[in-house]
Amino acid sequence: LVIDPCGTNRVCVLESDQFDDEQTDVVAVDAVDGGEIWRARAPSAERLLGVGNWAVTATSLTYEPTVLAFDEAGRSAVESTGLPVRLNDANLLVLTTAGGYEEYLRAIGVAIDNGEPFEMGQLPEGFDQTQCSWNERFLVCPDRSGTEIWRFARD
Repeated sequence: LVIDPCGTNRVCVLESDQFDDEQTDVVAVDAVDGGEIWRARAPSAERLLGVGNWAVTATSLTYEPTVLAFDEAGRSAVESTGLPVRLNDANLLVLTTAGGYEEYLRAIGVAIDNGEPFEMGQLPEGFDQTQCSWNERFLVCPDRSGTEIWRFARD
């Protein structure tokens, strides 16, 4: 069972048919009174991440995962490829490869108040997105010669 908070008094759950992962849904449930709030199709989703009132899903991380973000009403808000990262209740970061080439990693930010993705830039060659760490202000990734740190938020 994959479950994560996705708003005040709300949890989201990945629900799938054990024989057909294309039939996976993300379901928002009222954590106080029970009952389904909304349901949306999230084919092959394996990961679930609550970001404020949003639910973000991702397929397998072994290749280039599909990232789907749903707003507080269950409407599709963002579709991308990459590794979704929750920065805080208001911001999502997606680490993705540029043009499908793993050596060209780029970062895309999404502020959930407007849902518009914005390009944060391409990271230098040689970074492995699965080895990166982050918090609300910094992204840290190892490369062949050491570690790089990027600041992407102001104090």
